[in-house]
Amino acid sequence: MADTAATTAATTDTQVETATGEFRRRDFINVAAISAAGVGGAVVLLPLISQMAPSKDVLAESTTEIDVSAIEPGQAIKAVFRKQPLFVRRLTPEEIAKADAVPIGDLRDAETLAERTKEGHTDLLVTMGVCTHLGCVPLGAAEGENKGEYGGYFCPCHGSHYDTAGRIMSFPWAKQYEPSNGLTKFLDEKLPVPRLVYNAVGAGYPVPRNLNYMWNFGVLAGFFLVLQIVTGVVLAMHYAANASVAFATTEHIMRDINWGWLMRYAHANGASFFFVVVYIHIFRGFYYSSYKAPREMIWLLGVTIFLLMMATAFMGYVLPWGQMSFWGAKVITGLFSAIPLVGEPIQAWLLGGFAPDNAALNRFFSLHFLLPFVIMGVVIMHIWALHIPGSSNPTGVEVKSESDTVPFHPYYTAKDGFGLGIILLIFFTFVFFLPNVLGHPDNYIEANPLSTPAHIVPEWYFYPFYAILRAFTFDFILPAKLWGVLAMFSAILLWFFLPWLDKSPVRSGHYRPLFRKFFWFGLIPCMALLFYLGGAPAEEPYVMLSQIATAYYFIHFLVIIPIVSQIEKPEPLPYSITEAVLGSDKKAVLGENTQPAV
Repeated sequence: MADTAATTAATTDTQVETATGEFRRRDFINVAAISAAGVGGAVVLLPLISQMAPSKDVLAESTTEIDVSAIEPGQAIKAVFRKQPLFVRRLTPEEIAKADAVPIGDLRDAETLAERTKEGHTDLLVTMGVCTHLGCVPLGAAEGENKGEYGGYFCPCHGSHYDTAGRIMSFPWAKQYEPSNGLTKFLDEKLPVPRLVYNAVGAGYPVPRNLNYMWNFGVLAGFFLVLQIVTGVVLAMHYAANASVAFATTEHIMRDINWGWLMRYAHANGASFFFVVVYIHIFRGFYYSSYKAPREMIWLLGVTIFLLMMATAFMGYVLPWGQMSFWGAKVITGLFSAIPLVGEPIQAWLLGGFAPDNAALNRFFSLHFLLPFVIMGVVIMHIWALHIPGSSNPTGVEVKSESDTVPFHPYYTAKDGFGLGIILLIFFTFVFFLPNVLGHPDNYIEANPLSTPAHIVPEWYFYPFYAILRAFTFDFILPAKLWGVLAMFSAILLWFFLPWLDKSPVRSGHYRPLFRKFFWFGLIPCMALLFYLGGAPAEEPYVMLSQIATAYYFIHFLVIIPIVSQIEKPEPLPYSITEAVLGSDKKAVLGENTQPAV
């Protein structure tokens, strides 16, 4: 009886604890639900509330009234205009004379004092107090603040010194590396890696001041190359290059290895993103003619990198040993059989047999592991070649003075960091939510030499060249298959000759009206169509469209570009990069916007 009573009591205690635990969990759920509802309500209400605020047009017509009578000569005050800091300064006769005495050629922003003051109020200078480089607020308006070496303003974000007219007088141009302590001096003498980094991607590398976000994609390509190498090395630790177990080890990585799914999805989608940023990088080069002298070697090395990427990606596509892996390898290596006399022996030599099997898988795995490091070496040469003539820029005008440049760090490291953040958000959206959308579902079926897929296609980034390959359907002197192979390889190889096909003295498409039309309404639609057709079935009307797009592709590079470069009348070029940046709207660029009512 005693044991029964104890058991009953213990059971009752357990029920009480369980009930209490359930209550606490329920309470937590209620709080979480209320919090989520509050956040959701705020998300809905905020746009409704904000849409009642004055529009941008109304705000643009607003004014800020300032009592200028309280400003003493030589004094500056800080106000707020359109939610931005505003400086109003009353200049002394000495400051006016000093500002007028500065030669225009010595100024980074070539404006006279008369251009920066309101007519009838030459002693009042009104400027927006926001640094146009990194967005900070310069010092010098309040008592005790650093007014810089010229008595005007000082920008703490990058160390520029302004005169009393708000013009940049001293700027931290790119400077060579200087060791600051004993350790750095020792390293600089024995192994100057800090100097190399500083002068290559740091404050010692002068870069044109007008680069837009299209120049971000070179750095992004470098990031994805490193990502591919790191994730690839991790995957190689668990992969077995054997036809009987390759598919199983791929599934083992996905299902059994800690974070293996993340490594594989990051690697597979990383390849796609690598090609995305490289394609944008290449087409930016097309538009701004980055292949022209003195940057021919940069371009040639870049095309070499692209060819190595294609070879590496093809071999990597074979490794999962799914249906598309096997049949893709069979089709692509079968292209070599189109070569007369020696084609079939070359195909058998590449595969180590008459069909993809263990020998081919081992070879492709070895080369897929090796080639990324070769790509890294060519990338280093690519960057090295870039640092000899310096970066190109949207105007195509070469750097004429220090005022045309800014140091790579912090200006473009900040800009590249922002671009990297945006691309990573998109990348991880694919990795976590759309991991297989860029792949082919048949590759989750184990390779079967006896079952041919209904529609064999390569990875999406090969589509344009696959469409060109399939565009040749009839024999003419040579077999159609051989014509297709020659055209596919020629479509890339002709890029090597672009520096000599385009003879226009003007680089940037901004100043080439005829070239610009053929680029946006000819080449871009043609490439978009080839991307689509490469993944379409090999039937009409897709084959005919492939033939038309292929014909235009070669005509564009081999006929249109050479002719346009000879007959086109370019628009006037700016004298310098600084002039292009400031232009006729230089006040807006410098932040000296509409003069408020005073």
